[in-house]
Amino acid sequence: MNKDDFERKMALVDEHFARQGMPANVRALLAIREFDPKYELVFPAPQPVYGQDKYQGSNLFRAIGEWYEAHYPNQTVLKPFGERPFIIRGEVFFATMPLIFNPVGQIDARRHIQGLTDNLWNLLTEKQRDQLQKEFNREFNEVSSLALLTVSIKSAKHNNKQLVYDLLIRGYGDLQALSKAFRSDDPHASVWTAQQAVEKYLKLFIAFIDKATTEVSLRKQFGHKINSLAKKAAELDRNFEQIKDNAELLSIAPEERYKVRKMPPAEAVHLINAAFAICHLVTCVILMHLKSPFEMQSA
Repeated sequence: MNKDDFERKMALVDEHFARQGMPANVRALLAIREFDPKYELVFPAPQPVYGQDKYQGSNLFRAIGEWYEAHYPNQTVLKPFGERPFIIRGEVFFATMPLIFNPVGQIDARRHIQGLTDNLWNLLTEKQRDQLQKEFNREFNEVSSLALLTVSIKSAKHNNKQLVYDLLIRGYGDLQALSKAFRSDDPHASVWTAQQAVEKYLKLFIAFIDKATTEVSLRKQFGHKINSLAKKAAELDRNFEQIKDNAELLSIAPEERYKVRKMPPAEAVHLINAAFAICHLVTCVILMHLKSPFEMQSA
């Protein structure tokens, strides 16, 4: 395939998706299936292969992304996820988490952590810098996967799609709000928001597997009990057996908030990371349950 062939094909593919009412940012992900129906959509996206044909495999995926960025710059550029807290030398810092579905190379954590001065950076050992970068990489992958699911589900084929989508968007919003709710002098508020996110993600997973599930049935059977939701999720899929400890950590009764004990910021950050880990697992397991990410529609 040469450039002219690619441009002609892209014009037709884009018009076809537009008639389906598919958002441009979803088209950018799915268009490759119009070229190669067997192409496996995975995250993180494979890196371009230098020396290979520009219009094959991961190089084609990159070329399609560039085409959409050129034709729909405002519609395909996703806003940053928001912020996530990090503990550096006992203090809380916040990193702005970018959303890039097919990054070229590693994203430099230092550029995204607010208030991380050269003086403080120079105090850190090489091991501490490497650990900070690893934590950032993990959290970047988590938020990017979570965001990808919110985009993908818009074109899902699922009998319980509306409930799953509603819970997903509300849970995703809770995760984005965590850092805004975080206060070093009283980090409890951010932990309650984390609990709410986990509750919604576990409920959406149950609704995704059991298509007869309704919001009323979820409320009657589980209420706000994260432990019960986690147990049910593990019954539906054994991958959720691994979240038992994190679910226990996040099963804090509402009345605990009003007790005198002050929660250390590092403990709150740990609980927030536990919440993200559970929500990320929900995202990954849903994708594994499907032939392709959320059985995306493609002609």
